Amino acid sequence: MQTVKIPVSIDPIRAASSQLSFEGLIPGKQLKRLNELSAGDCSNVTVSLQCGEDLQGIVYLKGKAVTELTLICQRCMTLFTTEVRSTSV
Repeated sequence: MQTVKIPVSIDPIRAASSQLSFEGLIPGKQLKRLNELSAGDCSNVTVSLQCGEDLQGIVYLKGKAVTELTLICQRCMTLFTTEVRSTSV
């Protein structure tokens, strides 16, 4: 699958009926709240999203997002980088 720019919004019913999948990058600079909480700008977020319907016809969205954040250690006050992952079903 080709990495493309993720759309800002989608129609979940139309995307599910077409079984669309999206995979791409969200620029870290667009995530203002996340950048406010980190010690520096977060890197680009790699996102994958799958849309579909289950056997009962219920629409679902499965997603995954991965990025790296620079944070301040609350114990020693030094900077460290950590990978942050989020999945949703």
